[in-house]
Parts: sequence; structure tokens; C-alpha cells
Amino acid sequence: IKDCSGLKKVYLYGVKTIEDYAFQNCSNIMYIEADDLVDRAEYAFDGTYVMKPMLPSELKYSKYNGGIIVEGFADGVVAPQKVSLPGVIEGMPVEEIGKEAFLGSSFSAISLSENTKRVGAGAFKNCKSLYNVYILGVEEIAEEAFAYCSVNDSNFVYSDSLEQYASNAFDGCSNMLLLPTLANWFTYEKVADG
Repeated sequence: IKDCSGLKKVYLYGVKTIEDYAFQNCSNIMYIEADDLVDRAEYAFDGTYVMKPMLPSELKYSKYNGGIIVEGFADGVVAPQKVSLPGVIEGMPVEEIGKEAFLGSSFSAISLSENTKRVGAGAFKNCKSLYNVYILGVEEIAEEAFAYCSVNDSNFVYSDSLEQYASNAFDGCSNMLLLPTLANWFTYEKVADG
């Protein structure tokens, strides 16, 4: 792409492969969504801030009520530094990031599809390098979802779709001072094991 300075979001529907340098130096891209992506060249996003679009084959996931719940990386997959999760897998929307899906992962940035409505309990807990979060479609953030991450106010991007989050969703995030103000902020009760 020759002039991509104004490009912030990229929707690649029906695209199976992204070639090397396809989005080279498109430094303003913050969000990528692809529905049929099968392969992505190593340097497809060279010189950009953009997060690496994950392929469905790189993820563990399950089907639930016509949607997908992402449960983490597939066995043997090393977490890239910047991650963009797909919005569609096998023709179904990725609606949720499951409980403890990426617990303790080492990536520094995560972008969730606008299809993703829920971030499960502890989904990104202890991701100590996680600094940038881009979640424009999320409606609910469960308990400890981002606990003990390095995210801060200016690097946590969400939209009006966010309706509720657990009171401890950001525990241990000392730089998260201005939590989103929501009408449906909720507390949680820890259930004893057993």
C-alpha cells in the first residue's frame, strides 16, 4: 500500500494470505480483522505498530451457541510480542476470551475483534508485559481479567459498548488510575474451593 497514513482499521474479509511488506510503514493501523486468513508472511506488517493477526490454527478454541470462545494459544505456539485475535473462526464470531486463556503470557499488546463481547476471568492475568489493550467491542470484563498487567489509562482503548467490569478486573495495575466509569460496575464474590 503506497499511502496508508490515514489507515487505522483494516478488515480483510475473504483474504487468505498477507504477503511480505503488504502494510509496510502503515504506522497508524491499530486494528486488523480477518475472517479467512490462513497464512501471514513474517514481514507483512514491517515498520508498523500493528499487532500480529493470529491464525485460527495458532489458537485453542471451542464452539459454544454459534460462537467461538478462545482458550489460549495452540500447543507449541510462542506468543508474539503484539497480538491481534481473529473476529471469526470457522465462519462463527469469536465472542469470548475464556477463563485464564492467556494467563501469564509474554505479549506486550493485545487487540480483540469487535465481535468479542466478553473477557473471561483471569484471561490476561499476570501478563506482566501487557501494556497496550485495544478492545472496541467488549461489553463485559470478568474478575481479574487484566490483573497484574502493565496496562495504563492511556493505553487501554475501549468503546461505549463496555457495559460492566468486575471491581477487581484491574487489580495490581498500579498505572490504571482512571478506570472506566460505568453504570454497571459490579463486585464479585470469591467462591471457596471444594
